[in-house]
Amino acid sequence: EQSFLFRKSGKLAEKRNDFKGFVSASPSLWYNHNYLFKLPGQLKNAVIKDTLNVYLSVGALETPKEWTIQPVENMAKQLNDHQVGKLKVSTFVYNDLDHMDVGLISFIRAMEKTYAKPNH
Repeated sequence: EQSFLFRKSGKLAEKRNDFKGFVSASPSLWYNHNYLFKLPGQLKNAVIKDTLNVYLSVGALETPKEWTIQPVENMAKQLNDHQVGKLKVSTFVYNDLDHMDVGLISFIRAMEKTYAKPNH
């Protein structure tokens, strides 16, 4: 799903957003020479009709930090700096978790936040 959204020939280029949210738990943002860091610029020009929730998470015990924590923080900053309308970015660094521990808790928390009823 992640690569499906990010492909230039995929849904983003077609100006469709079929998903309500994306969860990226301990992502390999360095993959393909940091290809995913092109995403913020592409999203700035995209037409997003509904709120799109993006959840980035990483464990603080993952190493090396320049390949794990720092890229997640950099991606979140870039997504926020580009001020993409209707894009809500949440970033979690789980202090006591390692790479294999982050996935399940990230998906659960993202689902809770995405489908939470608004407070009145």
